[in-house]
Amino acid sequence: MLMYSEVSQYLDAGMSNAEVSALLNTLTVNPLGCADLENYFSEQGLAERNPTTGVWEGLLINVILENGPLSPGLGRVFSHLNKPRSESFYTHKAEFGPDMAELLGGMVAMLVISAVQHDDIYALAGGLRYSSTELDVADAVAANQAALDAMASVESINAKAERYDVLYNEHISPLHAGDFNDAAWVAALQAMSNGWSV
Repeated sequence: MLMYSEVSQYLDAGMSNAEVSALLNTLTVNPLGCADLENYFSEQGLAERNPTTGVWEGLLINVILENGPLSPGLGRVFSHLNKPRSESFYTHKAEFGPDMAELLGGMVAMLVISAVQHDDIYALAGGLRYSSTELDVADAVAANQAALDAMASVESINAKAERYDVLYNEHISPLHAGDFNDAAWVAALQAMSNGWSV
């Protein structure tokens, strides 16, 4: 079950439940490690660095050079892999998860990689974190509202209990110290009742 804290920032930004669900379904459990992805590309014969020149070669590089719809996304991937300090892709965050999902989905659709390779790449990052629906987001919102309502109810009960204690101590407690008649008790209870409605 989704927690409201997992969806609130997106809902607060004006996204619909369906949009939030779609975004969450692109996020991985962990970041996708650059070394892991580079090794996978090499093992699968998709791309590897030339051992002599260090230049990338292979199918994915050819796809970039074709200047097709996948070129910009793949270009960003290899640009990131080429940076010496790059350790991972933040596929576990909303800033990059949807872009990677779009790229990988496009690569499968254009038969550049297989569905198994698509899943393998996600497995390198621990798999997808969510498998949510629009209803799951709505349930998280409803659960949060129920918790807020319960908290408000408890606060209301606590406020009434505090008000009761104040009125009791002001009007009834003094009667215990003396020998007051029925009229004094009736007056004290009436004053307590009048104070309650204030």
